[in-house]
Amino acid sequence: MTIPLSLVDTLVEEFGLGENVRYPTEPIEPVYGINILEEPHLFCITCNRGYQNLNALRAHQSSDRCLRTSDEGEDPGYCQGYGQLIPGNRRRIIQVRLDNLVKKEAVNVDYVSLYHQTAPLPKDYAQIPLSLPEDDSNLTAFFRQDAWLSHIEGHSAQNLYEARRTHSVDEFPGPILRELAQRYLGQIQSKIQDNVHYGLLKNIGTTNV
Repeated sequence: MTIPLSLVDTLVEEFGLGENVRYPTEPIEPVYGINILEEPHLFCITCNRGYQNLNALRAHQSSDRCLRTSDEGEDPGYCQGYGQLIPGNRRRIIQVRLDNLVKKEAVNVDYVSLYHQTAPLPKDYAQIPLSLPEDDSNLTAFFRQDAWLSHIEGHSAQNLYEARRTHSVDEFPGPILRELAQRYLGQIQSKIQDNVHYGLLKNIGTTNV
């Protein structure tokens, strides 16, 4: 899969991204792909930032990082809930709503069916065309010296099986054999001239047709 060069610009424009992360100031639906923290946290009402204990929360609310709810500097307050840790240069825990989530125990998943739907189909090697090996030194003389590989190259195992199987009583191979014989006779002479050192002339002369 090729990633387009304009992907970053598209994401920035689509989601309004910028150099500074804009965290939600209110609880949101969980962000897909990020784990929900198991332990509940304390969240600042003003900025929705989560902390593990009250001391850390109060230290945050007493600093300039947390805006006050009024000019008089009233206590922003806090609540308890569940959150997600958003990664990045400035990690932050934000509060999320769990109302629409379903417990794992209540989900009935047919894992076998899901596997068959998502797993890639096995290769049918009988239909894959054969190719010549890069190193033919370990092949037998039948394939290497007699150059049989060049004849079967590009054909699948299914094609080769179909070519050499015994025909059934319901088949009439006469027309097919006649066509193949004509093709053979039209091409064999040049092959014989190219392979005179293999005794083909002698074999042809002693073969009963």
